[in-house]
Amino acid sequence: MGCKICGRGSCTESFHSLPEQEQYSKYEAMSDNALISECVDKDNEIAELNTRVCELEKALDKLTDVAAECDSWESFPQGALDEALSVL
Repeated sequence: MGCKICGRGSCTESFHSLPEQEQYSKYEAMSDNALISECVDKDNEIAELNTRVCELEKALDKLTDVAAECDSWESFPQGALDEALSVL
């Protein structure tokens, strides 16, 4: 018989952290509709995070391009730093 949380035969629930155990218990107690709703919410959250990652990657690429043109930290334009920080 495997672990209820991860399904591995060489595992038991007590091998998982308390937050993982609590999360599993919460999901196990949910009705099917509530669980589906929770999954949809997580899908939306993941999509928002992926969008945010893309924005941050673009800002980093832009900052890296500016850095490649600078001789030293002192010559780094403040505007490029301010723009990058605004994305955060």
